[in-house]
Amino acid sequence: MRILIAGEIPFIDEVERLCRRAGHDVRVYLVEDILGAMEAEEDMDHLSNVEIAIELHNESAATKQELLSALSAGVPADALILTSALVTGATQAAAWTSHPERVVGFAVLPLMFSAAVFTHPTGSLPLLCSCSPPTAAPASASDPV
Repeated sequence: MRILIAGEIPFIDEVERLCRRAGHDVRVYLVEDILGAMEAEEDMDHLSNVEIAIELHNESAATKQELLSALSAGVPADALILTSALVTGATQAAAWTSHPERVVGFAVLPLMFSAAVFTHPTGSLPLLCSCSPPTAAPASASDPV
């Protein structure tokens, strides 16, 4: 899939890594870069091929509104827009777009420290075991609790 990610560090870095690992074609912009390019009417033809736009701005609702409005105007009408719902809710964010029915809210928080992630023995449930600095080696997901 062709994915555009626009937002702020550290959010964009981690989401970009996950998307690339999954084999997607990804373009990443800092908020100020994409808004500046669109305002200066720079060539943004690649937006017409975007299938999913991921908005990751969590600093101000006003800038988030400007970014979502610009993304909505720049990507195809059938492109899905995922919006980080930390500063504002998904319903409010959707109201700032030309096609609110294509907006999906989600929440992403950067981990403050390294986290150990294990897969449940069935393989169907990833388990996040630690979000703080480990004091000892994390236990295996199959160890008794």
